[in-house]
Amino acid sequence: MRNSNHFKITFKTKTFSDAFRLIQMNTDNKCRRFMKMCKNMSEFSELGKDDKIGLLIDGFPKILSLLSVLNFNFEGRFWTIPFEFKSDMIMFDLLSAVVLFNPNGSILTHKHFITLQQKIYMYLLQRYLEIKHNSKSESETRFLRLMNCVNELHECRSPVAHRYDRLRSTSDAEYTQH
Repeated sequence: MRNSNHFKITFKTKTFSDAFRLIQMNTDNKCRRFMKMCKNMSEFSELGKDDKIGLLIDGFPKILSLLSVLNFNFEGRFWTIPFEFKSDMIMFDLLSAVVLFNPNGSILTHKHFITLQQKIYMYLLQRYLEIKHNSKSESETRFLRLMNCVNELHECRSPVAHRYDRLRSTSDAEYTQH
C-alpha cells in the first residue's frame, strides 16, 4: 500500500496470507466505521431489523468495492490513499448513504421508504458538491460521474462478491492448516 502524496510503501507483504490478513484488518476497521455511521443515521434506525440486515448485507460489500476501486492505482498496480478523497469524508459519507439505501435488495420490506432515503442522500450529495465546487456545471459533472460509479458497482457486485467469497474460503482453509 502506498500513500499517494509521498509514494512511500507503508506495508509490504511477502505471502498471500500476510496480504489477506492486512486486507482483513483494513476491512474490519472499515466495517466498524460503517456500522457506527449507520447507527448514527436516524433514518436507518427507524427501519425494521430485516431491512437493516438486508441493507447492510447488500451495501457494505459495495462500499468496500467502491473504496477499493477509488484507492487502486491501475498503472502502478498498488493501492493508494488519495488525499482528496481521504480528506473529504463528508462526500464519502453521503456517497456511502446513497449506496446503503439501495431499494433493489431482494429481502427488503419498506422499499418506498428506502427509495426516499436514497433520493434524499443523492440530493444532499449534489448540493454538497455545488457548494464545494461553487460551480453548477462542475458539481453536475462530478455528481453524474459518482452516480455512474454507483450504478456500475451495482451491476458488477455479484461476480466480485463470488470471487471474494471463494478467495476468503481458500484463505481460511490455508490459515487453519498452519
